[in-house]
Amino acid sequence: MKTLVSFVLEAELANKLLSLLESEQSALMTFEVDAMEALLEEKSLLLNNLSHCSKQRYQVLADNGYEASESGMKNWLSKNPNTQLHTSWQSFQNTLSLSKEANRVNGVLVTKQFNRNQQMLNALQGPNAATKFYGPNGQTANSSAMRNGIVA
Repeated sequence: MKTLVSFVLEAELANKLLSLLESEQSALMTFEVDAMEALLEEKSLLLNNLSHCSKQRYQVLADNGYEASESGMKNWLSKNPNTQLHTSWQSFQNTLSLSKEANRVNGVLVTKQFNRNQQMLNALQGPNAATKFYGPNGQTANSSAMRNGIVA
């Protein structure tokens, strides 16, 4: 199963993703909006490529009688004595774990930045600004107050 050995591209993409997530974190911390937009496009492309590589790996596993999943890959590896392959796979898994953590941290940073921006907007709009926004029912607060007054 030579094509399974070539998950080198997948590992390279995972390393690029980790690097990109680290760059994204830096841009989030310094509020570089233009950089964040460019990184988002690149991240989307990388994730699509990673997904394509994984599907190919899963197909090769299935074609060779293994489950088309990570556990199928582990089963295949357990029957392959090549220690370099085992080391590469472990390194790939570690990179994916680090990427998941970096993505989680970036999500926290995005949420904090969004909340900070919302607080600043609320402060700029003043205390009566809430009546200009749509409520959970899709109506403006003024419409709801008028409707409540008419119904009552």
